[in-house]
Amino acid sequence: MGTRIKLDMNISDAAYSLAENDEKALDVLAELYDKNNGIAYWLTLDNHNIYGTQIHKLFDQCCAGDVDKLVLSIKLIQYGAFTQQQIEHNLTREKALPFVDDAIILPQSAYDREQGDVLDRIEFWDYVKAQTESFKTRTQQAERE
Repeated sequence: MGTRIKLDMNISDAAYSLAENDEKALDVLAELYDKNNGIAYWLTLDNHNIYGTQIHKLFDQCCAGDVDKLVLSIKLIQYGAFTQQQIEHNLTREKALPFVDDAIILPQSAYDREQGDVLDRIEFWDYVKAQTESFKTRTQQAERE
């Protein structure tokens, strides 16, 4: 796995490198940039080889166009909730599954949705583990259909 964002790049170059000339991906990256720690989210996408159409697929299909859900999905990826193989398989499916299962409640004391900050690492880790298991189950169900 190589990364595309380099230390000598400016913000514009980094965005175009990740977006692969995909206008929708650029729009998503702009929304992420406006969030707290936006560049860190870009680096996570880069580290997990999520580029171009996969960026807007992640936003549109996995997160239903909700930027806060996108941030939470990226945070789960940062915490290792999903393997690289699971991420790639999901984002190359015709219809990608959400990484976040809304039925699993994230305690307010564990995560600040507005800032995207983990407040209680133990509570958040329990949430990550629950999301990992849910995604695995939902993926297996989708494969059987």
